[in-house]
Amino acid sequence: MVISVISYQLSVISDYQQSLVAFNFHSLARGDLLPLVFGHI
Repeated sequence: MVISVISYQLSVISDYQQSLVAFNFHSLARGDLLPLVFGHI
């Protein structure tokens, strides 16, 4: 029971990370995040 919950949470986290990475690459391709990234350095 506990193992299934942990595996479910891991799958949700991995899906979230994948969507986040895809969104970041899409924004970088459009150049939206570049000013934000370099502005914080």
